[in-house]
Amino acid sequence: MNNFLRKISDFQHMDLWTYHKKPTKIAEIIGNSEIRKVFIHYLTRGNLPNIILRGEHGTAKRTLARLVAIEYLGKYFKDACIEIDGAIYRGKDVISSGHNTCSSGKPGLPSKPNVMEFSTYRILLPPKRHKIIIIYNFDNMTVEAQNALRTIMEKYAITTRFILICNYTGDIIEAIQSRCVQLKTSGLKYNESKELIDKLLGNNINKKIKHIIIMLADGDYKKLINYAQVINSGGKKTQMTLEEFYNLFNIPPIKTIKQILLDIIKGVDVYETIKTYLVDQGHGYCDIIDILSKILVFHEMDIPEDIKYRWLHVIAEKYREISPYTHEVHIYSLFANLYIA
Repeated sequence: MNNFLRKISDFQHMDLWTYHKKPTKIAEIIGNSEIRKVFIHYLTRGNLPNIILRGEHGTAKRTLARLVAIEYLGKYFKDACIEIDGAIYRGKDVISSGHNTCSSGKPGLPSKPNVMEFSTYRILLPPKRHKIIIIYNFDNMTVEAQNALRTIMEKYAITTRFILICNYTGDIIEAIQSRCVQLKTSGLKYNESKELIDKLLGNNINKKIKHIIIMLADGDYKKLINYAQVINSGGKKTQMTLEEFYNLFNIPPIKTIKQILLDIIKGVDVYETIKTYLVDQGHGYCDIIDILSKILVFHEMDIPEDIKYRWLHVIAEKYREISPYTHEVHIYSLFANLYIA
């Protein structure tokens, strides 16, 4: 019977690192140093403005917003902060009152989120503290919902602050943008990515693999953490080899692709190499295009700059043509276009 039971620690070991390894304080976040300084300044003063936090996927927007709210509210966070996903709750009914199906889920209120209900919800907070409403994917909310929110932001400015998270501000009305401080998050830089990997895996990782992970993640926190977790979950006491890494993630061999590019410049026939190491190994067209672009951008190679730029143009055009019906002939066509570029 005991063989079928697991300890709690076994399940903790299986937790997603993107959640389990999250920082617990703003100061612990790696990257986005300027934004961290701004938030720490706001927290020190105890005066948090309305904020629009924008940036690409995987740049720690949610983590930053949540930690700011936690550190700002302290023990009151659970009752004085509400989190809403604008990609799910998009309409005006999530903002305005008078709809029985929507409310904030706080004590005395029904279960669905509602901004107006939460704004009128009373809670005793320390001086210079406000309730916080965090709306993720705010750029997905309708114009009607945004216009309704603008009114609430004005009416409840004394008691409530808003942190609005989005990828881009193009779909956010000017009236809301003008009422918020806008901060832009960015992905991890090379040294920051290296620092995060070292923090997660220590010395149990091959240096070449570390460099490839940084290249593949391209500054994305979540991608980098997911790569690290998969490498760690193997349970090996020895370092993973480069070949094992390529096989585990089905990554086209970078060394081989670099050699193909150098052979193309020399005019060498690369058909057999492409067939043997890319097509026959089942590597996808999209993966090959992605690796090609990253090699040209991140790796130092003996390729003239004008050729590199022409190749990147070819790759960009091929990327636009990607469809679910790509065939191995598209892989050959891609490299043929590099020959004549």
